[in-house]
This record gives sequence, C-alpha cells and structure tokens, in this order.
Amino acid sequence: HSASADRSDRATATVLAEAWRLGRRSTLNRLLSEYVRTARGDWRQNAVYSAGRLRVAAAAPAMLEAVADSNATIRAYVARSLVAALADSAAIARDVFVAALRPLVNDADPQVRTNALRALASFADSALVPLVAARLVDRDPNVAVQAANTLDTLKGSRAVAILAERFPG
Repeated sequence: HSASADRSDRATATVLAEAWRLGRRSTLNRLLSEYVRTARGDWRQNAVYSAGRLRVAAAAPAMLEAVADSNATIRAYVARSLVAALADSAAIARDVFVAALRPLVNDADPQVRTNALRALASFADSALVPLVAARLVDRDPNVAVQAANTLDTLKGSRAVAILAERFPG
C-alpha cells in the first residue's frame, strides 16, 4: 500500500495511529518514516504520532520536515517527538532539533508550544533559558506551567533566578 491517502480508507489511518503498540521491531514501524514523509491528512498525522511514540530514528529526518506542516496536531506531535534521545539515536546533531523546536515555542497553537517546551527540557541546555522564560507569561496557562517545569529541568543560575523572580516565595 502506498503512502498516498484515500480518505475513505479509515482502516489504514487507524492502523497507523496504533502502530506504536506493535513495538519497534514491527515491519509496519519500519515503514512509518515513509508515511511521515509522504502521506497527507490523517495518515500522516497518525504516522507522526506512532513514529514519535516509538522514537523511530529512521523517521527523524521526516519529522524535522514536518515541523512546518499546516496541521497544528501534526506540529504538536512532531514537537513532542523532537527530544534529545531521538536526535542521539538518529545521529542528528542536537542543535538541528533545537533549531526546529525554536519556532514551535512561539507557534499559534498552545499544544504545539507546550510540546516544544517539553521537548526542549530533554536537551538539558541552560542556553535555552531565555527562549523558555519568555513563555512564563503565555496567554495559555498550560504553556506557562510547562515553561516553569522546563526551566526547573534546565536548571542553571539564570533559570533559578527567573523562577525565583516569577514565583517569589
């Protein structure tokens, strides 16, 4: 079956959404990167979800391409997936992932922003503190909470000072 979506084929969309349950060694999961790269609509969204849950290293380049998808749900799933462990297993420089996440921190969709902040925490890089700190005053409270959690994870003197100023004790 090709990665070209037939809107009436709900079975393929469902299988792609549940592919992560089959485990990393599944034949289907070896095909996920192609679906992430070339499928559209629900097929792509569900392939991104499963590839992200499994942290499929072969899908990492396609996930990086998907950061600019017009579908906010796809961007949110991608943001959630671009963690340091995936960069390392895919042998892609961590800076490439961080560069892809930077614009997602300011995305119009709050779930994309939240997931991007969560992913940035995995890099444990205190140089990200200014980027993350700007979201402490996000209009969506979930984003602001994730920004505080990410700052706490990033640590470093700047993060501690910003959190102490924002949440005096």
